[in-house]
Amino acid sequence: MPAFFLLALLLAPPDPSIPSSRVICTVQEARRIDLAELGAPQGSRPVDLALGRSTVWILFEPALLVGFPRVVQPKAPVAYAEFGEVEEVEMIPGPRPDAWRSLAIDPAEGTLWLASPSGLWRKRPGRRPELLKGSPAGGFRDVLVDRGAVWAVPACPERSLWRLDSSGKRLGIITLGALEAGGEECPALDLERDWGGTAWALRPGTGEVFRLGFDGKWGPAELPVPAPAPAGSNPVRSWFFWGEEPMALGEGDGALYRRADGRISGFREDCGEGNGLVRVAGDTLGWAALTGSWLLLGEHRRPDPGSQ
Repeated sequence: MPAFFLLALLLAPPDPSIPSSRVICTVQEARRIDLAELGAPQGSRPVDLALGRSTVWILFEPALLVGFPRVVQPKAPVAYAEFGEVEEVEMIPGPRPDAWRSLAIDPAEGTLWLASPSGLWRKRPGRRPELLKGSPAGGFRDVLVDRGAVWAVPACPERSLWRLDSSGKRLGIITLGALEAGGEECPALDLERDWGGTAWALRPGTGEVFRLGFDGKWGPAELPVPAPAPAGSNPVRSWFFWGEEPMALGEGDGALYRRADGRISGFREDCGEGNGLVRVAGDTLGWAALTGSWLLLGEHRRPDPGSQ
Protein backbone atom coordinates (compact mmCIF):
# COMPACT_ATOMS: atom_id res chain seq x y z
CA MET A 1 0.00 0.00 0.00
CA PRO A 2 1.52 3.40 -0.94
CA ALA A 3 2.48 5.48 2.10
CA PHE A 4 0.44 8.52 1.05
CA PHE A 5 -2.76 6.45 0.93
CA LEU A 6 -2.16 5.22 4.48
CA LEU A 7 -1.32 8.72 5.70
CA ALA A 8 -4.54 10.05 4.19
CA LEU A 9 -6.44 7.21 5.87
CA LEU A 10 -5.11 8.07 9.31
CA LEU A 11 -5.28 11.87 9.10
CA ALA A 12 -8.36 12.59 6.97
CA PRO A 13 -11.30 14.10 8.91
CA PRO A 14 -14.44 11.94 9.14
CA ASP A 15 -16.88 12.29 6.27
CA PRO A 16 -20.28 13.16 7.81
CA SER A 17 -22.04 11.60 4.82
CA ILE A 18 -20.80 8.14 5.79
CA PRO A 19 -22.73 6.48 8.66
CA SER A 20 -20.78 5.33 11.69
CA SER A 21 -20.10 1.67 12.46
CA ARG A 22 -19.25 0.06 15.81
CA VAL A 23 -18.58 -3.50 14.74
CA ILE A 24 -14.86 -4.08 15.32
CA CYS A 25 -13.00 -1.33 17.19
CA THR A 26 -15.42 -1.21 20.13
CA VAL A 27 -15.31 -4.92 21.07
CA GLN A 28 -14.85 -5.06 24.84
CA GLU A 29 -13.70 -8.67 25.27
CA ALA A 30 -10.26 -8.03 23.82
CA ARG A 31 -6.75 -7.09 24.89
CA ARG A 32 -5.72 -3.64 23.70
CA ILE A 33 -2.06 -2.91 22.94
CA ASP A 34 -0.81 0.61 22.33
CA LEU A 35 1.56 0.49 19.33
CA ALA A 36 3.74 3.17 20.95
CA GLU A 37 4.57 0.64 23.69
CA LEU A 38 6.17 -1.72 21.17
CA GLY A 39 9.15 0.58 20.72
CA ALA A 40 8.81 1.34 17.02
CA PRO A 41 10.61 4.54 15.94
CA GLN A 42 8.57 7.73 15.77
CA GLY A 43 6.86 8.08 12.40
CA SER A 44 6.41 4.33 11.87
CA ARG A 45 3.03 3.47 10.33
CA PRO A 46 1.34 0.05 10.66
CA VAL A 47 0.39 -1.53 7.33
CA ASP A 48 -0.20 -5.24 7.89
CA LEU A 49 -0.31 -8.01 10.49
CA ALA A 50 -0.04 -11.80 10.74
CA LEU A 51 -1.23 -14.14 13.48
CA GLY A 52 1.10 -17.00 14.37
CA ARG A 53 0.15 -19.60 16.93
CA SER A 54 2.34 -18.00 19.58
CA THR A 55 3.42 -14.68 18.06
CA VAL A 56 1.69 -11.62 16.59
CA TRP A 57 3.64 -9.88 13.82
CA ILE A 58 3.01 -6.28 12.75
CA LEU A 59 4.55 -4.76 9.64
CA PHE A 60 5.35 -1.05 9.81
CA GLU A 61 6.34 1.42 7.12
CA PRO A 62 8.89 2.46 6.10
CA ALA A 63 10.65 -0.86 6.89
CA LEU A 64 10.14 -2.58 10.23
CA LEU A 65 8.81 -5.94 11.41
CA VAL A 66 7.76 -6.28 15.06
CA GLY A 67 6.78 -9.52 16.80
CA PHE A 68 5.51 -10.11 20.33
CA PRO A 69 3.81 -12.94 22.29
CA ARG A 70 0.21 -13.57 21.40
CA VAL A 71 -0.68 -14.64 24.93
CA VAL A 72 0.50 -12.79 28.03
CA GLN A 73 2.06 -15.13 30.55
CA PRO A 74 1.28 -14.55 34.24
CA LYS A 75 3.99 -12.49 35.86
CA ALA A 76 6.26 -14.40 38.22
CA PRO A 77 7.18 -12.92 41.60
CA VAL A 78 10.34 -10.82 41.50
CA ALA A 79 12.86 -10.05 44.21
CA TYR A 80 13.01 -6.35 43.43
CA ALA A 81 10.12 -4.24 42.18
CA GLU A 82 12.29 -2.33 39.71
CA PHE A 83 13.08 -5.56 37.84
CA GLY A 84 9.55 -6.51 36.87
CA GLU A 85 8.81 -8.69 33.85
CA VAL A 86 8.86 -6.97 30.46
CA GLU A 87 6.97 -8.46 27.53
CA GLU A 88 9.47 -9.63 24.93
CA VAL A 89 9.38 -7.75 21.63
CA GLU A 90 11.35 -8.75 18.54
CA MET A 91 12.19 -5.87 16.21
CA ILE A 92 13.59 -6.55 12.72
CA PRO A 93 14.59 -3.67 10.41
CA GLY A 94 13.70 -4.12 6.76
CA PRO A 95 15.47 -3.20 3.52
CA ARG A 96 15.91 0.44 2.53
CA PRO A 97 15.03 2.28 0.38
CA ASP A 98 12.84 -0.71 -0.45
CA ALA A 99 9.77 -1.39 1.70
CA TRP A 100 7.92 -4.58 2.60
CA ARG A 101 4.34 -4.30 1.36
CA SER A 102 2.54 -7.24 2.91
CA LEU A 103 3.09 -10.04 5.39
CA ALA A 104 2.02 -13.69 5.61
CA ILE A 105 2.86 -16.59 7.89
CA ASP A 106 3.13 -20.31 7.33
CA PRO A 107 0.72 -21.72 9.96
CA ALA A 108 2.63 -25.01 10.17
CA GLU A 109 6.26 -23.84 10.26
CA GLY A 110 5.99 -20.27 11.54
CA THR A 111 8.00 -18.99 8.57
CA LEU A 112 7.23 -15.39 7.59
CA TRP A 113 6.92 -14.29 3.98
CA LEU A 114 7.09 -10.65 2.94
CA ALA A 115 6.26 -9.13 -0.44
CA SER A 116 8.21 -6.09 -1.62
CA PRO A 117 9.17 -4.23 -4.83
CA SER A 118 12.55 -5.95 -4.71
CA GLY A 119 11.01 -9.40 -4.55
CA LEU A 120 9.94 -12.02 -2.05
CA TRP A 121 11.55 -12.22 1.38
CA ARG A 122 11.53 -15.19 3.74
CA LYS A 123 12.16 -15.19 7.49
CA ARG A 124 12.50 -18.60 9.05
CA PRO A 125 12.18 -18.93 12.87
CA GLY A 126 15.38 -17.84 14.58
CA ARG A 127 16.91 -16.42 11.39
CA ARG A 128 17.16 -13.08 9.66
CA PRO A 129 15.00 -12.22 6.63
CA GLU A 130 16.50 -13.22 3.28
CA LEU A 131 15.68 -11.99 -0.23
CA LEU A 132 14.94 -14.88 -2.57
CA LYS A 133 16.15 -14.96 -6.15
CA GLY A 134 14.08 -15.03 -9.31
CA SER A 135 11.56 -12.26 -8.68
CA PRO A 136 9.77 -10.49 -11.55
CA ALA A 137 10.33 -6.83 -12.41
CA GLY A 138 8.58 -4.70 -9.81
CA GLY A 139 8.58 -7.52 -7.27
CA PHE A 140 5.42 -8.64 -5.47
CA ARG A 141 2.51 -6.90 -3.76
CA ASP A 142 0.88 -9.76 -1.82
CA VAL A 143 1.68 -13.24 -0.49
CA LEU A 144 -0.08 -16.15 1.24
CA VAL A 145 0.95 -19.67 2.33
CA ASP A 146 -1.44 -22.61 1.97
CA ARG A 147 -1.70 -26.21 0.73
CA GLY A 148 2.06 -26.73 0.92
CA ALA A 149 2.79 -23.82 -1.40
CA VAL A 150 3.59 -20.12 -1.30
CA TRP A 151 1.26 -17.98 -3.43
CA ALA A 152 2.59 -14.57 -4.48
CA VAL A 153 0.97 -11.79 -6.50
CA PRO A 154 3.42 -9.93 -8.77
CA ALA A 155 3.26 -6.16 -9.06
CA CYS A 156 2.04 -6.50 -12.65
CA PRO A 157 0.12 -8.16 -14.13
CA GLU A 158 -1.59 -8.55 -10.78
CA ARG A 159 -4.22 -10.95 -12.09
CA SER A 160 -1.49 -13.59 -12.33
CA LEU A 161 -0.45 -15.69 -9.36
CA TRP A 162 2.88 -17.37 -8.73
CA ARG A 163 3.14 -20.73 -7.01
CA LEU A 164 6.43 -21.39 -5.19
CA ASP A 165 7.78 -24.04 -2.85
CA SER A 166 9.06 -23.41 0.68
CA SER A 167 12.52 -22.55 -0.66
CA GLY A 168 11.13 -19.86 -2.96
CA LYS A 169 11.56 -21.86 -6.17
CA ARG A 170 8.87 -21.04 -8.72
CA LEU A 171 6.67 -24.02 -9.54
CA GLY A 172 4.26 -22.33 -11.94
CA ILE A 173 2.18 -19.29 -12.85
CA ILE A 174 -1.59 -19.21 -13.18
CA THR A 175 -4.08 -16.52 -14.19
CA LEU A 176 -7.22 -15.88 -12.14
CA GLY A 177 -10.01 -14.19 -14.04
CA ALA A 178 -10.01 -12.66 -17.50
CA LEU A 179 -8.82 -9.18 -18.43
CA GLU A 180 -11.76 -7.24 -19.82
CA ALA A 181 -11.37 -5.30 -23.06
CA GLY A 182 -10.48 -1.73 -22.18
CA GLY A 183 -10.04 -2.64 -18.52
CA GLU A 184 -7.17 -1.97 -16.17
CA GLU A 185 -3.73 -2.94 -17.41
CA CYS A 186 -2.85 -4.39 -14.02
CA PRO A 187 -6.10 -5.27 -12.20
CA ALA A 188 -5.48 -5.96 -8.53
CA LEU A 189 -5.60 -9.42 -6.99
CA ASP A 190 -5.79 -9.55 -3.19
CA LEU A 191 -5.17 -12.76 -1.18
CA GLU A 192 -6.89 -13.45 2.13
CA ARG A 193 -7.51 -16.28 4.59
CA ASP A 194 -10.76 -16.72 6.52
CA TRP A 195 -10.87 -17.63 10.21
CA GLY A 196 -11.34 -21.29 9.37
CA GLY A 197 -8.10 -21.36 7.36
CA THR A 198 -9.48 -21.35 3.79
CA ALA A 199 -7.51 -19.27 1.28
CA TRP A 200 -9.33 -16.80 -0.98
CA ALA A 201 -8.40 -14.41 -3.78
CA LEU A 202 -10.40 -11.31 -4.73
CA ARG A 203 -10.28 -9.00 -7.71
CA PRO A 204 -11.53 -5.78 -6.03
CA GLY A 205 -12.33 -4.07 -9.31
CA THR A 206 -14.80 -6.70 -10.48
CA GLY A 207 -15.78 -8.60 -7.34
CA GLU A 208 -14.57 -11.92 -8.77
CA VAL A 209 -13.72 -14.39 -6.01
CA PHE A 210 -11.59 -17.53 -6.14
CA ARG A 211 -11.05 -20.22 -3.52
CA LEU A 212 -8.14 -22.58 -3.03
CA GLY A 213 -9.42 -26.15 -2.93
CA PHE A 214 -8.14 -29.19 -1.05
CA ASP A 215 -6.49 -30.32 -4.28
CA GLY A 216 -4.29 -27.21 -4.29
CA LYS A 217 -6.12 -25.65 -7.25
CA TRP A 218 -7.90 -22.31 -7.44
CA GLY A 219 -11.42 -22.05 -8.75
CA PRO A 220 -14.29 -19.53 -8.93
CA ALA A 221 -16.38 -19.36 -5.78
CA GLU A 222 -19.52 -17.70 -4.44
CA LEU A 223 -18.92 -15.26 -1.61
CA PRO A 224 -20.86 -12.06 -0.76
CA VAL A 225 -17.77 -9.85 -1.03
CA PRO A 226 -18.10 -6.06 -0.58
CA ALA A 227 -16.54 -5.33 -3.98
CA PRO A 228 -16.41 -3.53 -6.24
CA ALA A 229 -16.99 -0.38 -4.20
CA PRO A 230 -20.26 1.52 -4.68
CA ALA A 231 -20.37 4.09 -7.48
CA GLY A 232 -18.83 7.37 -6.39
CA SER A 233 -16.81 5.73 -3.59
CA ASN A 234 -13.08 5.16 -3.37
CA PRO A 235 -11.86 1.78 -4.68
CA VAL A 236 -11.41 -1.19 -2.35
CA ARG A 237 -7.88 -1.09 -0.91
CA SER A 238 -7.94 -4.38 1.01
CA TRP A 239 -10.40 -6.91 2.38
CA PHE A 240 -10.66 -9.25 5.36
CA PHE A 241 -13.04 -11.52 7.26
CA TRP A 242 -14.89 -10.59 10.45
CA GLY A 243 -16.11 -13.95 11.61
CA GLU A 244 -17.80 -15.40 8.55
CA GLU A 245 -18.51 -12.02 6.97
CA PRO A 246 -16.12 -10.59 4.35
CA MET A 247 -15.54 -6.84 4.63
CA ALA A 248 -13.36 -4.33 2.80
CA LEU A 249 -11.59 -1.04 3.41
CA GLY A 250 -11.72 1.88 1.01
CA GLU A 251 -8.57 3.39 -0.43
CA GLY A 252 -7.63 6.72 1.13
CA ASP A 253 -10.76 7.41 3.17
CA GLY A 254 -10.78 4.14 5.12
CA ALA A 255 -14.48 3.50 4.60
CA LEU A 256 -15.63 0.07 5.76
CA TYR A 257 -17.62 -1.68 3.01
CA ARG A 258 -20.18 -4.37 3.83
CA ARG A 259 -22.70 -6.22 1.67
CA ALA A 260 -26.24 -6.72 2.89
CA ASP A 261 -29.52 -7.37 1.09
CA GLY A 262 -27.80 -7.47 -2.27
CA ARG A 263 -26.14 -4.07 -2.01
CA ILE A 264 -22.83 -2.67 -0.75
CA SER A 265 -22.81 0.13 1.81
CA GLY A 266 -19.95 2.21 3.21
CA PHE A 267 -19.44 2.93 6.92
CA ARG A 268 -16.93 4.72 9.11
CA GLU A 269 -15.73 2.29 11.77
CA ASP A 270 -15.47 4.06 15.13
CA CYS A 271 -11.83 3.58 16.21
CA GLY A 272 -11.50 6.95 17.93
CA GLU A 273 -10.81 10.48 16.76
CA GLY A 274 -8.05 10.59 14.13
CA ASN A 275 -7.57 6.82 14.22
CA GLY A 276 -8.43 4.48 11.36
CA LEU A 277 -8.80 0.74 10.89
CA VAL A 278 -5.81 -0.68 8.99
CA ARG A 279 -6.10 -4.48 8.99
CA VAL A 280 -8.03 -7.39 10.53
CA ALA A 281 -6.96 -11.04 10.74
CA GLY A 282 -8.33 -14.13 12.42
CA ASP A 283 -7.79 -17.87 12.78
CA THR A 284 -9.19 -20.79 14.75
CA LEU A 285 -7.74 -19.40 17.99
CA GLY A 286 -8.83 -15.78 17.86
CA TRP A 287 -8.58 -12.50 15.96
CA ALA A 288 -6.70 -9.20 15.79
CA ALA A 289 -7.74 -5.72 14.63
CA LEU A 290 -4.98 -3.26 13.77
CA THR A 291 -5.51 0.51 13.73
CA GLY A 292 -3.12 3.40 13.29
CA SER A 293 -2.63 3.68 17.06
CA TRP A 294 -3.36 0.34 18.69
CA LEU A 295 -4.08 -3.36 18.26
CA LEU A 296 -6.99 -5.37 19.62
CA LEU A 297 -6.36 -9.05 20.36
CA GLY A 298 -9.35 -11.28 21.06
CA GLU A 299 -9.93 -14.99 21.62
CA HIS A 300 -12.89 -16.98 20.38
CA ARG A 301 -15.39 -17.82 23.06
CA ARG A 302 -15.20 -21.46 24.07
CA PRO A 303 -18.04 -23.42 25.66
CA ASP A 304 -17.70 -23.61 29.42
CA PRO A 305 -17.37 -27.34 30.32
CA GLY A 306 -18.94 -26.64 33.70
CA SER A 307 -22.12 -25.29 32.11
CA GLN A 308 -22.92 -28.55 30.32
